[in-house]
Amino acid sequence: MATLLYLCRLGSLCVAYRMCGENFIQRQLDLCRQVQCGQVVQTISPLIRQLREFEKFRKTLRDGDYITNEGDIFVGGNKFEKKVWSRLVPKIEDRLCNLFGQLLIGNGQLLLSVLLDPVSSPKTTSLDGGFGFQVTDEVGSANFCFEANETVMEKIHKLIQLVFHGLGFGAMRFQEILEMEDCSTPRFFNNQIWYWAETRKRASVFRTSHGFVERRLPWSLSRLYLLYRLAKKRTGYEPKAGIKPTQTAQEIFELSEAPSMLDLRHVWTDIAAHVFELTVAKGELDHISTQTGHSTQTHNLHYKTERPLDEMFHTFHKSLGERDCHLHKTTLDMGDFKAALISIYGANAKYLEGQEDFLRLILENQNSNIHGTIPCGRGKSLTYFLLAKAAILSGVNDGVSFVVLPYKFLVDHMLQVGERMGLETVAVQCSDIAKGATPSPLVENIPAIVFFPVDSFAKMMSDNGGKLEQWCNEGILRRIFLDEIHLPFIELGFRRSYDCFPQIVPKFVSKGIQVITMSGSLSIGVEAAIQKWLGMKNCKSRRTASLGFAGIPIHVKPIPTGDGFQSVIQDRLKSGHIHVFCRTKKDCAKIYDCLLEIVILNQIGVVTLATELELQDSHLFWSHVQPGFTHPSYGPSTGQPG
Repeated sequence: MATLLYLCRLGSLCVAYRMCGENFIQRQLDLCRQVQCGQVVQTISPLIRQLREFEKFRKTLRDGDYITNEGDIFVGGNKFEKKVWSRLVPKIEDRLCNLFGQLLIGNGQLLLSVLLDPVSSPKTTSLDGGFGFQVTDEVGSANFCFEANETVMEKIHKLIQLVFHGLGFGAMRFQEILEMEDCSTPRFFNNQIWYWAETRKRASVFRTSHGFVERRLPWSLSRLYLLYRLAKKRTGYEPKAGIKPTQTAQEIFELSEAPSMLDLRHVWTDIAAHVFELTVAKGELDHISTQTGHSTQTHNLHYKTERPLDEMFHTFHKSLGERDCHLHKTTLDMGDFKAALISIYGANAKYLEGQEDFLRLILENQNSNIHGTIPCGRGKSLTYFLLAKAAILSGVNDGVSFVVLPYKFLVDHMLQVGERMGLETVAVQCSDIAKGATPSPLVENIPAIVFFPVDSFAKMMSDNGGKLEQWCNEGILRRIFLDEIHLPFIELGFRRSYDCFPQIVPKFVSKGIQVITMSGSLSIGVEAAIQKWLGMKNCKSRRTASLGFAGIPIHVKPIPTGDGFQSVIQDRLKSGHIHVFCRTKKDCAKIYDCLLEIVILNQIGVVTLATELELQDSHLFWSHVQPGFTHPSYGPSTGQPG
């Protein structure tokens, strides 16, 4: 791959020297010797890209020595009209296709092929299912055979076109943008060639002795990044600075699933780092490669421009005549969350108190434990739904979230919410778990959100820890949400399954899994105690200003199911959040229909089936601790049966 980029640079130099007149072959020989010795040749921004800009923009004269109003180009005293360029481009691409083909199959004639005149028209013939060509120059002639089928040739040809287009760096100043010592300006015999490219919105520009030059991002570098990653994954090849033999064409191109043009667009950074000997801080190459994985502030800081990334991307590909200009996103941003919120609740949807800040905290601290304290009824649980919805809408692979809830009725409610949002969710019960086997709901597919009652997650950790570890190692599991975490903490000692919670953070954080805990409004002391109980070190927390319903006492009372049911519910809603436990599914359906008439279930109110064990545990607990929850700033705010 490193050799690929060297040859692209060499091909550009060959075109430039050809335009400059005499001793073309000798100059190519000299260049080959320089490249062969591992020296970094002074990079020239390929004239192919400049040609495409000239063909599109016919602008006012900026440098009379080199560019005219009609688009003619003067180099070294020689005039090149537009029609010459239009004939030159396909010939160069065709020749480079064969040139790279020789490289990829490991042909020993590679250096000789570099010496060929790229402007001469090759005589192509079919030889035993392969391709051959002959080129004659004043120095001599050479014959080549390329043993590859048409499918491989077509893939190589597309790759070469992409490489040639991607190397069109335009008027970007690499040294100013990426602090690259190499390829700071395009040069032809010490004569600097600049041009002016008009865009929809003027970017930051800097003045030179020859006029203005627009600053641009190195989209070509981001293209090389993915190609390198693909090649490395398939072949194990590690490029280094300097020319080294690559793997064969069969290893790179005869893939079960060939890389698409959209994928290949994000390829360039790693190889450019080797070939151009970039010196950048750790992590910046990934920023360059993904292009959308950072904020506007980070973008402006690294690239010294106020021009939006999307606009630069579309302008670049529009100048190349490419229709597919979609950005390949690898990370979510706040805009994705807002789009997901609107998709679920409509165009006028707004974040409730604390929601947006909590999402931003998760987004900006991907490798940290998170704790969010959000008032009752303020959409804590919407967090994991928005993450899943945003990933679907944006096409980002954000992995799977496991959500652990203390009660089965909460799991049932969340399944209903996910279904109404159009999300694929599933719940894993204790009966679904067998030692050493994948839980039955997850055999065929693991959706974006998997709900676990605490009993089943405790059993999963004890009986199927190997499967959890496998999902972590394979990158399937991304986050674990411990929702309503205050309930397991204050009910500790009444349910054995809660003993698994202190094991979760150490076990999964070591595997790179983000653990996120959520609770209603709690005092700072209780919040700190929960984090200590869970072993959450260096935890990032988000607290909202409002205490919500934290000061409301907890009451456990039977609610009539007759005519007075709605009035009782409406009265209770004035003072807090309500969970209604039912003993049968028939009662659940009946009460659910009644509640639909008076409350929005997505925001407040839960009706579902509770197990006998949960009822016994909760009644036992609340009967013991009821007097302790009358303090105005110390008490669970949601999840409690009422």
